[in-house]
Amino acid sequence: SHVRVLVSTLPLEGGCLGSMKAKLAAAAPNNPAIADVEGQFVQVMPYSEASSQALLNGLQAKHGRTLPQDHVSVILERSNAVQTPLFLVTLFSEAMHWRSYTPSAEIPAFACLSMPDLINCIFDKLLKTHGETTINTALGLITAARFGLTNNEMEDLLSLNDGVLHEVFEWWTPPVQRLPPLLWARVSSDLSGAFVHRETESSVAAPVVTWYHRQWRETAQARFLDQMEAVGWRCKELAVYFEGSHPNGAARKVNPQLNFNSSGFINLRKMSELPHALLHSNQYP
Repeated sequence: SHVRVLVSTLPLEGGCLGSMKAKLAAAAPNNPAIADVEGQFVQVMPYSEASSQALLNGLQAKHGRTLPQDHVSVILERSNAVQTPLFLVTLFSEAMHWRSYTPSAEIPAFACLSMPDLINCIFDKLLKTHGETTINTALGLITAARFGLTNNEMEDLLSLNDGVLHEVFEWWTPPVQRLPPLLWARVSSDLSGAFVHRETESSVAAPVVTWYHRQWRETAQARFLDQMEAVGWRCKELAVYFEGSHPNGAARKVNPQLNFNSSGFINLRKMSELPHALLHSNQYP
């Protein structure tokens, strides 16, 4: 009687709202606490200007930062137009990387008028900073995976991609053809506000990294998996990895992905991701 569960959903997306109302209506006769089914639902209204100002003040205090007034004005102007806290928090996270003396007109993110625009602006910056092949491959793989990927799995997958290694080692050939571990760590750090570390039944030892919000995932799908060929190609890379069948796997120090580990336990990550990858790369018998 002292436990309450809050669930949020879009009003039209996937029919979730209608399904929840139907389930509550079916349970209401046996539970007086939910007799008023419609009273259990509260519509979340667009973010107000006062709420945006309060949130921005709180973010500055939390991070010990005071943004220039012209930056604050543009952030509030853009946030009041979009009216979602996600946009304001993401824009503020970007603002912490800007120099205080940079004119607001020279900051690309300030031209964004929607959350997908802002996400694509961040992706553009990553492509310039870390390399197009590396970012296209990494974010395509993490989006194509069923539940996400652990950090070790991502390093293995990037190490198996010849295009990524050629981009990273453009001016030097290392003795071991494997991605430097700090490279993915830097990319992950730059996207810390977009990723969430989540434990699943198949990843108890090491949590998987995946997109924390639907808008990040959908924008990444449109950007990095924009065609069925791209989905198939990334899923094929995942399938080869989780099968342990890549010809250069041993030379690049990649986890062999055996069916059972040294303790005799089933490789649940393989069991979880391999069928999904085979199915979406049209390799499933």
